[in-house]
Amino acid sequence: MRENPVVPFAGDYQPTVNLFIASLREVLRHDDNPNRLGAVQNLTRAFFLSMPQLKKASHVPQSHRDELMFNFLQELRQHFRAERTIAFYADRLCLSSKHLSKVVKQASGRTVHDWIDEYVTTEAKALLRSTDMTVSQVADALGFASQPLFTKFFRRATGLNPSKVRRRE
Repeated sequence: MRENPVVPFAGDYQPTVNLFIASLREVLRHDDNPNRLGAVQNLTRAFFLSMPQLKKASHVPQSHRDELMFNFLQELRQHFRAERTIAFYADRLCLSSKHLSKVVKQASGRTVHDWIDEYVTTEAKALLRSTDMTVSQVADALGFASQPLFTKFFRRATGLNPSKVRRRE
């Protein structure tokens, strides 16, 4: 998406685009709404998640390393809720864990674990802020064996207690 930030929309998606823009305008029109920022964030997330052609946007890798990084991120998007080990993603890409770690670090400046943690915490925050799921249900949805393990992970990753994230909105 960085190299190709413009994604053409087929004509049948135009009503969705128009609805999204109208919804944003309506939310932004109410200056007194204390949840305005959260509403805009969630509308934007919903819009991008509902647009399947974004997943199919053309990707022209600049190098073999970029192609591996792109493939890693695709696998991560599909499996982060259940899989959080380097070995899993390396196996899916037919690479050694060491090679995947090296490639991801060179391509992005971040570790595989950093990427995994970011995906999990972003999803956790979204679920906590935009659903009525309990912390225990969020933990289960993200593949944690227990709520205390999820809470420990979340605190380590964000410095916050999951229940406090919900109360901020």
